[in-house]
Amino acid sequence: MVGADNCALTGATRRTGMPNGAPAFNLTGSDRPAALAAAARRLFRCLVAMCAALLGVFLALSVVQAQGGAPPAPPALTISPATVTLSRGETVEALVVARSQVTATLQGLQLSSVPAGGLAVAIRPPLTSTLLPGAALVWRVQITRTGERPAAGPLYLQLDYRTQDGVPGVSTGSLEIQDRLPLEMGKVATAYVESALSQIQDNQSGLLYVVVNNVSAMPVTVTGISTAAPDFIALAPLGGPTSGVRLEPQMSHSFPFSVTAGSQVRPGKETLLFEVGLQWADTGGVRRSSLVLTRPLTVGILGQLDILTALGFTALGLPTLFLAPGFLVLMILQILTGLFAIDKPKVPDIKTPQFWSLAVLFSLAAAFIYPLFTHKSYLQVYGLQDIAFLWSGACAAGVVLFALGIVSWAGATLLRGTLFPGLAASWGRLRAWWHDRQFVPSRGDWPVDVLYKLARNGMPFAGLPVHITLGNQTVDGFVISPDLPGNLVWVAPAAQLQQLGADAAYWGELAGRLDAVNEPGPLAELIKSGEQRRPPLLRASWVPSGALTGPRQVDKGQLTTAGQVPVRMITGP
Repeated sequence: MVGADNCALTGATRRTGMPNGAPAFNLTGSDRPAALAAAARRLFRCLVAMCAALLGVFLALSVVQAQGGAPPAPPALTISPATVTLSRGETVEALVVARSQVTATLQGLQLSSVPAGGLAVAIRPPLTSTLLPGAALVWRVQITRTGERPAAGPLYLQLDYRTQDGVPGVSTGSLEIQDRLPLEMGKVATAYVESALSQIQDNQSGLLYVVVNNVSAMPVTVTGISTAAPDFIALAPLGGPTSGVRLEPQMSHSFPFSVTAGSQVRPGKETLLFEVGLQWADTGGVRRSSLVLTRPLTVGILGQLDILTALGFTALGLPTLFLAPGFLVLMILQILTGLFAIDKPKVPDIKTPQFWSLAVLFSLAAAFIYPLFTHKSYLQVYGLQDIAFLWSGACAAGVVLFALGIVSWAGATLLRGTLFPGLAASWGRLRAWWHDRQFVPSRGDWPVDVLYKLARNGMPFAGLPVHITLGNQTVDGFVISPDLPGNLVWVAPAAQLQQLGADAAYWGELAGRLDAVNEPGPLAELIKSGEQRRPPLLRASWVPSGALTGPRQVDKGQLTTAGQVPVRMITGP
């Protein structure tokens, strides 16, 4: 070993000329400490050399052992594609490939995924779980987005295996998950409303078209078109279905709709709304959406603007209907006062506050009185017939007020002379006219009007069935009035109720009213309420019988009793 020749502890040796070469030691007192120090130094160097040699041997053995027992390199994971895009309910498939990087065989290979919110992962393993040297195994991974919340982020995959010696190992990989943004509606389909109709008046109809364009490269199905409009405007499709219509790529289709205004409307600007439901196949399943279209429409009353312009209302800035009755009453008073050159009673000038104060009072009175006779308010919806009744009544009220003013102004002398008999006669004629309007049928009456008059006359609505001779033909009808002077009587054909809507409670109540033949008043109220619903439940009309198409006044000599013919004046739907 290193330094072995110096490890013998000897004293200072001197060879002398002694016989036999025997060594001789001659240690003097001064040489002994120096010899001991030199020996100690040689012993320390020897110990250090021995420790270094042992440490080198230990390190060499450790390196050899480490190189002989190191675990093999894990398989390399390759994921294709590295990024997938998903929408809700969509499923995609990725391939995970494990390639061997060692010369040893790996066993028990098993692929798993780390749970991720909003995703469902299904792994289809290969036929074997053993990876031979230089070989590769493939797993098919199906990924489905199940939740509404976004699922963006990495999806981690873990491959577990073990060596032939049973030593376990793990290899990991990941793929990126991204949310698929929905296709913009404008890239799928567009729609618009096409029509020359910009305004509509009461009892008028028009036509418009909803045009749907498929601007995409895939088929689109129109699932339906729903509409919304004010209750006095009816929208109805024409000429074909509005649902289940398939539009091929770049194809257009028009859906016609009729627009009908009722007999009573609310003048002004309104908006029609159309909602077009659409459905198409997209990646991950069927998509549904809708397009909302609007169409402005001006609603008016037939002839109303012309009448207002002719009367000068538009130049005065007068509201359409509210102040018109009071204005007309005062104008009639002014006209009659000027016509007869009467100074009293004097009507205020139209430009004064007193004039408009009186106009407002008369208009408020008209708004309160009108529903008592017509059972409806013109402040909500109205038609040309309402305008005619209201303005005619206002003019009549002006005449009556003028007459009352003349009576009060003329004094007691005129009342005792010739004026009183004339007023009495006029009052009698007015009462007779009012009585005939309330109790006697007329040619323009509808079934509901006749029912009200039957109730006022105390007659059942199932009138007496008769045969009526009109010219050279005989028709069937019913007596609808008491006997009138001159041997006259009013007759009418049968009436019918056409069912327009379903309401089991309403139709049950109506059936009971039809059986109570002695109560035409409640029956008329019930029918009227059904006609005024939005949408209406029924429509009452006359059933023509030859020349008899409605109420008519005939001589009693033209009637013969029809016997016990089981026919009622009002028939059910």
